[in-house]
Amino acid sequence: MNSSAGTFKHGRLELFHRVWGSGPHVLIAFHGYGRTHADFEEFVEPWSHIFTVYAFDLPFHGRSKVLLEFADKQPLEPSELGDYFKSFLHYLGAGETRLLGYSIGGRVALKLTEELPDKIKGLYLFAPDGLKPNPGYVFLSETTLGRWVFRALSRHHAVFFRLMDLALRINWVDRKTHGFITSQVATGARRKLVYDTWTFLRKIKPNRRNLLRTAKEHDITLDFFFGRYDKIIPVKNASAWVAPVSEVRLNVLETGHAMLTFSVANRVLEENRLQMPVPT
Repeated sequence: MNSSAGTFKHGRLELFHRVWGSGPHVLIAFHGYGRTHADFEEFVEPWSHIFTVYAFDLPFHGRSKVLLEFADKQPLEPSELGDYFKSFLHYLGAGETRLLGYSIGGRVALKLTEELPDKIKGLYLFAPDGLKPNPGYVFLSETTLGRWVFRALSRHHAVFFRLMDLALRINWVDRKTHGFITSQVATGARRKLVYDTWTFLRKIKPNRRNLLRTAKEHDITLDFFFGRYDKIIPVKNASAWVAPVSEVRLNVLETGHAMLTFSVANRVLEENRLQMPVPT
């Protein structure tokens, strides 16, 4: 599958992207936390005749840059996110797009839809973050005290690991979740990535009522894909999103949290699980 790459700068964001496919529909893709655009290379191959895919590195990931000094004191505003991709679509000469988001990339896609409802025709969200508020995340990233605690835990990481071990012993988290979280903060670089990403993107969180109303008003389809065995972002997180709006579909796949594989993408396509909105 042929590809090209580039960096697009607008405002404080200078984000790297790679392009795959040659289909007639534009699809912008956002990867999960700690990953890069490369996760989509094999995943989007079965879709390459339908979409031209622009897979972005999120802020602080891969080759993307954020043009500021203190991420925790200057969070990304939702309007900035919208302006960036409105400018990018103008640069492409594209009037509309669909969004593909995995994990934290799903949260970005949901918020972007609120900001650009006239430009977004559909979302394909795999194990999306942001559907259900996480009290720990809210405290650590959205409050002044929480960010102070976050910085302190980053510097004194042995305390954090002891707290995680305690949470495992008293069954606050299961062993798989414990392993996933501790692996993400195993080194100084990883702890900095967690802190920078969480605090910079703390305002990028969807408003369920607003988004579902927007989807209905603008005929935006939402396809949710969850792994039946996913302990990190379980399917129950989508319960409040699915029932109220006919444009929303829930798909449960026989996977865990890792979903961006060729076989998953191919099966989703073969089983006709992708809603393709009819242009108005």
